[in-house]
Amino acid sequence: MRVLFLGTTGINKKEIVTKCAEIAYEQKFKHDGKAPNAETYLRVFDLDKMIREKIGGAPGYAAFLDNPNRDAQNDLWNQTFGDILNEVGGYQKEPHVFLILHGVYYRSKNYFSCIDRNLLLKFHPTVIVTLIDDAYDVSYRVKEREKAIETGSTCSFDEAIEWRTVEILMGDILARSLYVDPVDFLLTKEDLKEVGKELSSLFRKPVPHFIMPIKHDPRVLYRLLFERWRLVLYSAYPITSTRTNRDRIEEINAYKKELNDLFTVFDPAMIDELLVIEETQRTPEDIEKIKKDGFIAKQAEGHIQLKRLPTRFDVNDPHDFEVSRGNINDFVRLKDLIKRQIVQRDFRLVRQVTGLTAYRPYWGGGKTPSAGVDREMIEAIGQNKPTYVVHNPEEDGEPEVMFRGMETARRVSSLEELLQQLKAWQEDLKQIRKELDTWED
Repeated sequence: MRVLFLGTTGINKKEIVTKCAEIAYEQKFKHDGKAPNAETYLRVFDLDKMIREKIGGAPGYAAFLDNPNRDAQNDLWNQTFGDILNEVGGYQKEPHVFLILHGVYYRSKNYFSCIDRNLLLKFHPTVIVTLIDDAYDVSYRVKEREKAIETGSTCSFDEAIEWRTVEILMGDILARSLYVDPVDFLLTKEDLKEVGKELSSLFRKPVPHFIMPIKHDPRVLYRLLFERWRLVLYSAYPITSTRTNRDRIEEINAYKKELNDLFTVFDPAMIDELLVIEETQRTPEDIEKIKKDGFIAKQAEGHIQLKRLPTRFDVNDPHDFEVSRGNINDFVRLKDLIKRQIVQRDFRLVRQVTGLTAYRPYWGGGKTPSAGVDREMIEAIGQNKPTYVVHNPEEDGEPEVMFRGMETARRVSSLEELLQQLKAWQEDLKQIRKELDTWED
């Protein structure tokens, strides 16, 4: 397996990739930490870190980014990529290789890329993962890094959103361009045996491309790559109506923890940029309760910026529970854009899973379901993804008209019943995928 990890600056890509590798070492060798023979099983390369080391640390790397001579930039990038290829050799199943790089650079309001398709074809990625994070966190990390050593790097909230979009686009382009479909040339498996290993490896289906918010537990990434027998689920639940209700947050976290213990779960709250509400949308009593319960991060000009929902499980990372560092005016100004991005991103996550689970869309006995959950269920059903919904009529009522998502989904009345159904499905899937441990061809 060869994994190409993409992502903008300010993501700390190496951190989550390394944690995923450490889990892989531990599972393979039953060794707490990096086993002596780990590199025969899995290698990790950070191309841009290697460039920094070649040309004198952060200031040298900044000079590389600022160089107006694109040929010189490409030559250094290609040379560094070539060093990696020399170490790992031609395509083979082991050692597995994790390669971290930028699909697109952004500098001085200018996008550019050093990607060389021919070199990537030689590397032969079997899966692409684009790592993403909240735009305000990305912007904050870049500013903090500049305080330590000045390199001329800047990345505003707006720019972080734009760069993330372009980086994902590059991942999509690469996923569609690093293969040749044998069907187009009427080639059979027998034909491919005659053209040699290196050439035949180019003939395959599109490379899978996943979007991974980095606030997920690293086990999610490990399971996605190494445990293909597990169900890959999208966990839908009401967010807007629950983010300022401690009892509901605790119940949702219990639901999510049960899923995370057993399956590979994508959680929409792992990237959470819409943290602003208008005071006019809430009653004065509600606003006072939100203040009293400690959910407000900032308050200005008739708007309230909320604290983010708790994220990772079983990971001691206090950063996840800190107040957002974003400027409230940025949120207000970009609110409509952020809403559209959330819808499109959540749909993208739905499309890359095996199935969807929805938790209490009619929570509190509403006449209509949570709009976000309903949209996500409809998207999953439209993609032929099995959809399960936990709906307790005794607590949430029995609406006269069930919306389309609820009509089509498999309804259960409790979390216990949901888990029973999902475990049975996973056992069935395990029999189908038992030979597919990783994203190897």
